Amino acid sequence: MEKKEKISIIVPIYNVADCIEKNVEHLVHQTWPGTEIILINDGSRDDSLAVCRKMQQKYPQIIVIDQENQGVSVARNSGLAAATGEWVCFVDGDDWLENDALEKMAAYCRPGTDIILTDYYVATKSTRWEEAFLRSPERFFSSREDKIELIRNCFVHTPLSNHNTITMIGVPWAKLFRTSFLKKHNILFDPSLRKMQDAIFNAYAFINAENIHYVKIKTYDYWQNEQSVTHKGNPAYRKITSLLLRAFRKFIKTYHLEKELVPVYNTKRFMFAFECVKFIYLLDEGGMTLQQKLRGTAGLMSRMHFSRSQKRKIFSYLGKAYRIAFILYELHMYRMIYFMADLYLKMKNHKYYK
Repeated sequence: MEKKEKISIIVPIYNVADCIEKNVEHLVHQTWPGTEIILINDGSRDDSLAVCRKMQQKYPQIIVIDQENQGVSVARNSGLAAATGEWVCFVDGDDWLENDALEKMAAYCRPGTDIILTDYYVATKSTRWEEAFLRSPERFFSSREDKIELIRNCFVHTPLSNHNTITMIGVPWAKLFRTSFLKKHNILFDPSLRKMQDAIFNAYAFINAENIHYVKIKTYDYWQNEQSVTHKGNPAYRKITSLLLRAFRKFIKTYHLEKELVPVYNTKRFMFAFECVKFIYLLDEGGMTLQQKLRGTAGLMSRMHFSRSQKRKIFSYLGKAYRIAFILYELHMYRMIYFMADLYLKMKNHKYYK
């Protein structure tokens, strides 16, 4: 990429007044000369907008968009509509880029390449470590089969993915997207989704890209707040996951990927059912009795039906905890799944807070 080309950095902002100034400083001082920083305040209730306005006055490359709270998807879409750069990247409000991130990624932006994928760091108050999305050397994803394998990794772990990473490659950050490519294919974030909207966005981007270049460099700092792991019930969780599954099914049908991706879809169905046990029943704050929670869990799990071949494929995609739940499901021990979810949550909390 020639240095005269501009890169637009899109940052959705919601209640991050305590860290946004420090993080935007990393964006302002990128070693790549042509940047445009678009801060979208999504109805923050703290002083985020005031901080954004102050930084806009200080740095001319900053654009501030203020909108009512409509969710991160609408915020990112607003940023895409305003972007004038030849390439775009996404940064979350509490994260930041390495100072030379854009320059490093720009070195790989060549004709015929629509997406650059990189790796990242995880930062906490006490430590920082490296993470890699894939167990792969630098490579191109160009064939339909290669891109489908990358899409699988947006939703489940495969032999290609790094199973120890804290997130999968379906996140929007640590990437560069060619702006004209996104606009040509009308690739946007789905505002109706409240879960894994990033994975759906990337699925459409990956399948339509001419070339995707995975580069073994680390460009992004993902902030993990050591106090942010909370567990609250959500009675709407089933509806939230149903919308995501519907969007995923639509993608599969649009590109005739039933053979390749329906096993992944079925795996997510089971994983979401298990998560519903946690968020609807285990963490219920509405006063349900234990018997009501157990009946609800049994009803939820018993409604799923898979063939023998489907079960084998689902099991191959699942991690250890989900595999235990799946074995209980196959044995029709639905109520035991509730107690297994309780134990899993307690062990996860102990591991995190010890």
